[in-house]
Amino acid sequence: MDSLIDADVMTAGFTVLHLALNLVRALIVLIEPYMPSVTEKVCEQLNVPRASLYPIKEHWDLHALPAGHVINRALPLFARIEEETLAGFRRRFGGTIPSVHRADR
Repeated sequence: MDSLIDADVMTAGFTVLHLALNLVRALIVLIEPYMPSVTEKVCEQLNVPRASLYPIKEHWDLHALPAGHVINRALPLFARIEEETLAGFRRRFGGTIPSVHRADR
């Protein structure tokens, strides 16, 4: 491959990553009232203080995380739900479908 093409591909990749990280930063403000612990984890991974999310601006700041911003290691935000635990949830919370609404009738 041509070195010019490689540079273009790298630049495009960095641009996509930059936009994606800034979008995540913008979205965690919406998530916080419902899942504050997730917001805390995302802030830690993005290496931004939680207080920097506020006040909420009228327009999305495309460069809230500037080029060259160093992020921390990405870790899972949610615990894996094992099949045994999932089966327990289904038994406990699954309820029943009345025969009138069953698809196999």
